[in-house]
Amino acid sequence: MFRTDGSTHYSGVLNELETIRVMQQLNLLSEETTRLGGTRHKADWEDRGVSYSAKHKSCLSKGSFDWINTTRLGQSDTDKVKNFLRNVHELSCKVVPDKANTAVVKTARRLFSDTSRELLDEWTSDNLSDFLSEHLVGPNRSMQCVITESSKRKLYIFPVSNHPAVRMLKQGYTPKLSGTAKGSRKITFCKGSDEVESGLRLRLTLNNGVKALLGLATDKDGRKKHSSLVAKLQQDNIKQLVETSDAEVYDYA
Repeated sequence: MFRTDGSTHYSGVLNELETIRVMQQLNLLSEETTRLGGTRHKADWEDRGVSYSAKHKSCLSKGSFDWINTTRLGQSDTDKVKNFLRNVHELSCKVVPDKANTAVVKTARRLFSDTSRELLDEWTSDNLSDFLSEHLVGPNRSMQCVITESSKRKLYIFPVSNHPAVRMLKQGYTPKLSGTAKGSRKITFCKGSDEVESGLRLRLTLNNGVKALLGLATDKDGRKKHSSLVAKLQQDNIKQLVETSDAEVYDYA
């Protein structure tokens, strides 16, 4: 289940501050580190002209993290998204105030599931290559990724340009989506008879859920939540990522 109450962001801020402190103790950062973060910046902090993006995991062999969450889908997806939103708006007109509206919510979830599958089915290798270039390669050309594994008290640091997906794009591999799941697909890379898994997954979701899209969800202050269709570039198999990206490993107390 995805958290939509802001707790993930808050804990992320705490983890960033702790990671900066640890890296300063290891003399990997200066005392002049500038925290960034927020939606305007890809980097979480900068130090002596170098940008850093922080990820925190309890254990590398479990879970995943996101490289990007964006509402900017491909131009070819626009009509399908507009049609989905139009259908949801029609459903929202059937909402009865102060009721569970179970049937309406169920129908909206099915619409989203079907739309997600159709969108992913129609993504071409060119669409995927453009998406990766815009959201993974371009913004991270000089970015260092810092992954903290708290259970083992280790830091893993590598340039994002070492990510296997970035390397394979440079080597002329073609990305494609694999699988048949309605909301997500693995991203693999092909060149001739060679097909390589990247650990990346493209996932389509609603950032605040279906109920918010129908006007049925409120925040802690009673204000209605809004929801948008977002594409997530998700990193699975983090342990393999740090190995294939030639990460430097540091122990901390």
